[in-house]
Amino acid sequence: MKKSLLSQIAPYLLVFYGLSLAAFFAYALLTFSVNQYLPSLRMGYSLDRAFVLFMDYLIPVHAAAVAVAASLAGREQARLGAPAQRFSKIVSSTLVAFLLLTVAYTALYEGVYPRARARLSDMQYQSRLAQTYRKQAAERTSAGDFGAAIDAIDLYLAIDPGNKEMAEQRLVVAGKAVKQPAPAPAPSVEGAASAEESAEALIEKARSASARQDWYSANYYAQYAASLDPRRADAQRLASQAENMLSAASGSKDVKTSELFLQKRQAYSLLMSGDPLAAYYSFIDLAARDPKDPDITTYLAEASNKLKAVTFFVEDARKMETLPGAQGILFLNNNDAEGTEAVYLGKMVELTTGEAYFFDIEAIRYDAAGAVTWHFRAPYGMRTSSNAVLMHCISAADRKIQYLPQYLRGSRPEGDRNVLVMRPTLEELRALSTSRDALAVMGIAELWRLRTDLGSFGLARQTLTVDMAMQMLMPFAFLILSVLCVSLGWAFRSRHPGRLPFSNVLLMPLVPVVLALLSLLYLYVHRIIIGFVVLGFGFAVALVAVGVLQLALLAVALVLLAGQSAK
Repeated sequence: MKKSLLSQIAPYLLVFYGLSLAAFFAYALLTFSVNQYLPSLRMGYSLDRAFVLFMDYLIPVHAAAVAVAASLAGREQARLGAPAQRFSKIVSSTLVAFLLLTVAYTALYEGVYPRARARLSDMQYQSRLAQTYRKQAAERTSAGDFGAAIDAIDLYLAIDPGNKEMAEQRLVVAGKAVKQPAPAPAPSVEGAASAEESAEALIEKARSASARQDWYSANYYAQYAASLDPRRADAQRLASQAENMLSAASGSKDVKTSELFLQKRQAYSLLMSGDPLAAYYSFIDLAARDPKDPDITTYLAEASNKLKAVTFFVEDARKMETLPGAQGILFLNNNDAEGTEAVYLGKMVELTTGEAYFFDIEAIRYDAAGAVTWHFRAPYGMRTSSNAVLMHCISAADRKIQYLPQYLRGSRPEGDRNVLVMRPTLEELRALSTSRDALAVMGIAELWRLRTDLGSFGLARQTLTVDMAMQMLMPFAFLILSVLCVSLGWAFRSRHPGRLPFSNVLLMPLVPVVLALLSLLYLYVHRIIIGFVVLGFGFAVALVAVGVLQLALLAVALVLLAGQSAK
């Protein structure tokens, strides 16, 4: 035989791969739903969907291609009339090629495939979100709130920037909004004091401010130092001196100056009394009147920094909502003798800083007797570098806009009402998504590392173990079925050098279908076996059993291949 078996199989592999990709792409295009996805996502969706389907069915397609190619290779041998060679020599290069294809399959399955599935999930979420913004824009326009309508349109265009209809609608709404007074923009908030500064450093700042007759700063730094070290009499003395100077300044004969001083003092008092939210809005109003006043700029920044410990801005949250992220996260936050706490997150968007934004939060706690202790919903949440999730959301410029958790049953202590401490890490939260793609988009190494902790959050360890074992199995299945199908195809190869018999032609289209079904059955049987062993004997035994089974099947496949004759 002058041609190697590989040279005869390779063209069939390329044809089967190409035809299946084309078929899946056509299927994705035809089944694309404008009700679930934005029309502008049609091509991106079709490409990703086609690739995901191709990877889902690559093993059956590959097995069918190998078997068909091997069965037709005998015709080439008979047609050439070449002397028979040892079958080991014919098939050796094919085995090497199968090993290389297995490596390529593993790289695609662990690298590209999870990202494609994640993109599909993100497309669906962003499409739903865009429709929500579109509806909000229409409602705000009808209500005459053109500023809010423009904000909703801008959020929509951030997702679907090529939508000409929405771009034109923005121009129309912007023209109407010109006739309305624009809200004052939130001023920048920079230059606040660091909470880590020592009492001594703060006293030095207070003295420096006193020398400049900056009595607000002197009073602030002195009081801050006194709160850190109550024994510092000099801090209390400086604070008192600055307070007296502020009182004298408030009695200025200049009505405007006196009024400004009084308002600044009121805002300042709110800040010092521990009400940073009221202080922030007071300084916002003052900054709109006198944006260059250094006292206002400084304490607006300080109020903003103090706010970050208890709240966040809705403007930032809405910008993050348009970004891709994990969806439908459900987990047990606490599950002990005192009670059970379950949490649902509609969506999570992670930032590179280690922070994260959450949307559509719902949590419920049951006591040991099964009664509901509390149950709340919150539209927005933000997790800082700690595990605490803030759920008090405000507007940077409009004090009327505020989002708080809505308690449907029960309540919690005042200090805890707007904060939820979550035990899972951000990485674990990704894996706890109820989306069917949640575990599929995770690699074997990541599943292995998280397998123990995820079980404590309500994810069934058995399900996680079975999915992880199946991911480990896929490369072995690809290689073993490749070898088995070569043996099967070669054993039933055509020995007719001329035209194929009519019966063979009729049956040939059924061969890929039957082999594809058998390949899927092969994988399904493995899942049943793995599930049985995991439930009955645990993960360690299942891992050993899968390894032994794959080695045995590979040995059988190689023995069958070696038993084939070149004649």
